[in-house]
Amino acid sequence: MKEITHQKLVYKGDLSSETPQKTKELKHWGNLNASVETLAIAECAQSVNQPILVIASNTQSALQLENEIAFFLNQQINSDLRGEDSLEVQHFPDWEILPYDAFSPHQDIISQRLRILSKLPDWKRGVLIVTLPTLLHLMCPRSFIEAQTFIVELGDELNLDDIRLRLERTGYNCVNSVYEHGEFAIRGSILDIFPMGSQTPFRIDLFDNEIESIRTFDPDSQRSKEKIKHIDILPAKEFPLTPEGIKGFIERWHDNFEGDAKACTIYQDVSEGLNSPGLEYYLSLFFEKTENLLEHLPPNTLILQQSNLSQQAEKFWQEVSERYNEHNIDIRRPLLPPNKILQRLNEFHELLNGFPRVQLHKESIEEKKGRVNAASGKQPALPIDHKSEKPLSLLQNYLAECKQNSYRVLFTAESAGRRESLLELLDTAEIAPAPCHSWLDFCSRDIKLGIAIAPLSFGI
Repeated sequence: MKEITHQKLVYKGDLSSETPQKTKELKHWGNLNASVETLAIAECAQSVNQPILVIASNTQSALQLENEIAFFLNQQINSDLRGEDSLEVQHFPDWEILPYDAFSPHQDIISQRLRILSKLPDWKRGVLIVTLPTLLHLMCPRSFIEAQTFIVELGDELNLDDIRLRLERTGYNCVNSVYEHGEFAIRGSILDIFPMGSQTPFRIDLFDNEIESIRTFDPDSQRSKEKIKHIDILPAKEFPLTPEGIKGFIERWHDNFEGDAKACTIYQDVSEGLNSPGLEYYLSLFFEKTENLLEHLPPNTLILQQSNLSQQAEKFWQEVSERYNEHNIDIRRPLLPPNKILQRLNEFHELLNGFPRVQLHKESIEEKKGRVNAASGKQPALPIDHKSEKPLSLLQNYLAECKQNSYRVLFTAESAGRRESLLELLDTAEIAPAPCHSWLDFCSRDIKLGIAIAPLSFGI
């Protein structure tokens, strides 16, 4: 049996009235067991006119939150974080490499990160989810994204030699045919490019040096498609391989490491303007000052934190320090210490405390000022007794109780196939829930029993 969701437990107003409004204000929400937590976050996003950052415990929890919140908001994930009335759900991804690994993240991951970073200054509403380890990593400053981003418009003058040099300095790879993010190709008067942060690649057709047309194209068939008027081109990396960036890298390398720099592959590669595998963990050498993701956020962002951040942050710092001590043994690849790749804990907490925040608790908490529990309860166990004449008797009794108390119930299944299997099973007990397209569809209709496809791991 899959999940059962009560409309009675849609506690709209119960927690939104306990949303912090002031900088440095901290409140606590308790009794957020099962999927009540994601419903609480979704309803908070609907009730406030500000962006929300959710700090998840780990990647698995972040992905679950992303899918469940999108279901409750009836939104598509991975949108563009723009529009005052939009409620997009985003996940700021981890690099998915271990600290000090000698290889780089996949280009699609970098693309998603850069796309989100480029949109954050104008972000009005919605939900951004990030894990604590990702949040602790130092990253490029906002000024880098702004300086390295440029717009190409229909009718612009474009010199192919100049654009080739500019793209290579921002980390793009020149290839024969464009298939992936961060690639470009020049054939005669045509420039193909797959900008970071874009869903599709683009084909720019020139007449002399003037942009005559810009179209999207299919990377598999290489056929042109929709006409557009302009494209935003983000940097291909989170660090600059420009002459200024390389100069800063070389200076800071000598400030941080002793010995013969020419014996180090990474130093040699960067000196020649090349992207070296694992260069992300030398990111701070490119910048006079790095920043934290928190410094990229609009100042009115509301932060919802899923667990005890202090303990988790200390544990992650310890793990990275141990990994540094284990791997800092090759003089040809010296490593930066943890304080050059992670935010110091006192600085991190100082940044965090500058935002209005809510601590989320799965267990019930003592209610007093600034501390409130969600009006939810545990779902009863409803096992199927295959030996009984009525295998679904527990469920039938439960639904009868719900009907008596005027509760509405929503069944959810993970896929269309599982939904059909569940409907067949319920039909044996003469239970006939009405199909619903979404959570909002169920809530807006006058039906007692509904069934929907949803990514919920637990009931409410």
